[in-house]
Amino acid sequence: MLISEILEAVSISLPSQWIEPLDRHRSQLAMLLPNECNIRFMELGEIQEMLTFTSQIEVFHDILLLWTDDESNYIGVFYKGPLSYRICTVRHEETDISPVFCDLSSFLMQWEQRSSAMWSEWRRDYPATLEYSVAEKQMKLDVECIIELQSRLQQMDIDDDLRCQWLYCIMALTPAQQLHTLYHYVQDEDMYVQERACEILGYHRDEQALEWLADVVRIGSPNGKTAAKQAIARIKGYI
Repeated sequence: MLISEILEAVSISLPSQWIEPLDRHRSQLAMLLPNECNIRFMELGEIQEMLTFTSQIEVFHDILLLWTDDESNYIGVFYKGPLSYRICTVRHEETDISPVFCDLSSFLMQWEQRSSAMWSEWRRDYPATLEYSVAEKQMKLDVECIIELQSRLQQMDIDDDLRCQWLYCIMALTPAQQLHTLYHYVQDEDMYVQERACEILGYHRDEQALEWLADVVRIGSPNGKTAAKQAIARIKGYI
């Protein structure tokens, strides 16, 4: 079955320029032995089953899952909404839909270079660093996406889970040059948002955030305190 037929069966559209690369990639995957790759492209029935599941959970509404490692972990694409056409992972042990690749070509490039490696070893587009960041055109699109998500957060009455996930996405997409816009999240009332903000600032080794992180160590949530301590250690070069 061709990708175009799969998409027609699930009534979902993806960019036309994706179809041929996806068909080629799917064929390549089918020829590999299990020990040669850690993912596989799902069959139509599996894709439909997962789409039925994700359609019942608001956090996953915009995501089409296409790949799996057969250990209840998935890779999918945002097929609609402000995050459209970015690639994310959905892991069974922790919900985190923040994008990791800016588009299909970036994802396929990493797969071709590191197909036998664990996902965690792939070089990802997000969070971007000063040394490795997405192209300027994509960065502008990411900033527009951040603005749209922030607007939705202010205008819509959403539950805590969706708010948390959208903030994860905002933090992942934020360019390294704009980290200061994330500082206030280390004081968020949601301990998971607070934790992620500390992790992101630590990941970037942002020295300007040290004072904010020190405040979290003193008065933050349990999750935030642990993440802030680790972030400070990373920024200071202890780890």
